[in-house]
Formats: sequence, C-alpha cells, structure tokens
Amino acid sequence: MLLAYIDESYTDTMFFLGALVVDDDAARSIEGGLDALVAEYAGQFDVPEDAELHGHELFHGKGDWSRLSIRQLVNVYDRAMRVIGGAGATVAIRGLDIVKQKRKYHDPYPPHEVVLSQLLERVEDIAARQDSCVVVVADEVHNEERHRTNFRSYRRDGTPGYRRSTLPHVLDTCISVRRSTAACFRRSTW
Repeated sequence: MLLAYIDESYTDTMFFLGALVVDDDAARSIEGGLDALVAEYAGQFDVPEDAELHGHELFHGKGDWSRLSIRQLVNVYDRAMRVIGGAGATVAIRGLDIVKQKRKYHDPYPPHEVVLSQLLERVEDIAARQDSCVVVVADEVHNEERHRTNFRSYRRDGTPGYRRSTLPHVLDTCISVRRSTAACFRRSTW
C-alpha cells in the first residue's frame, strides 16, 4: 500500500500541486527523520518542539522559523529534502499557467481541478508501476465536496484529457473502500 501526500502552491498566475508518494517504510523513515531535524533545531535555536516544516515559513523565515538566519533556514530546508530523498519517496508535480489558460479558453476549468486530475493520473502511474494501491492524503480545500464528486466521476468515466484514466490503483476512501480494497488485494503480491 502506498500513500500520496498532496499539497499545493500557487500565485495569481501559476498553480501547482505536488505529490509525495511513499510506501510504509519510506513514510516511517521520513517521519522519524523530520521529527529528529525539528528536535535538533528546537534544542539549539529556540524553535518550538512542535514546529512544522512548512515550505513557505522556511523559505521566508516566518512563523516557528523566524529566529533562524538565512543560512540556517537553507540548512533546514536542505536537510529536510535529503531526508525525503533518502527515504526512497517518489515525487510528482503538475502545474498550470493560469494566464495562458485564460487566454486560450473562454470558460476555463478551475486550475485546481485541471491540475488535480493530471496529478492523480501520475499517482496512478506510480502505483501501477509498483503493482500497489495508493491512498491520497490532501489538505482540506474550500470546495472539498466538489473534488469528491469529481473523483467519483474520474473513477466512473475517466479523467478528462488525453491521458484518460479511471484510476484503478487509487483507492476511493469516500464511497467504495471495500470494492477498491478488494480489487487491490487481488492484484497485490503481499
């Protein structure tokens, strides 16, 4: 079983979603490594023990990381990326130029929907290559119910676009856990 942690980054002109896809060993390794990194900085630099490694805060020296110098912030960021890279995680990133999309289409789909469907296709590819199923974990968003509806549609009709997929390796934790899990266990080699 794989986990795909999805997070977004955006400006007024660009929208990105990234997925960190891990198996259970990688997830444990990353969790332990990042916890140790935060504990080290909490002990030495007055960073709160429960500080989170948010990219925005680290990049801008804000929040829990505001007391660190630029050099220290770069070091934390670098070490966090090394923990993730060393664990054997797979990263998938998809993005959209919002300005170009608006120029090209009269009534464009919301950027989050376009990029999410493309990212889910890539997560599906990763899970299929590993002959495993994947559970997607994402932050809550303001139109969460619409995304659930879209996901159900993707499972039934396929994702939109030229790489159409019904995402057979992505578990639908909303409506069909038993059906998807049973299919996954039949395919799995464990």
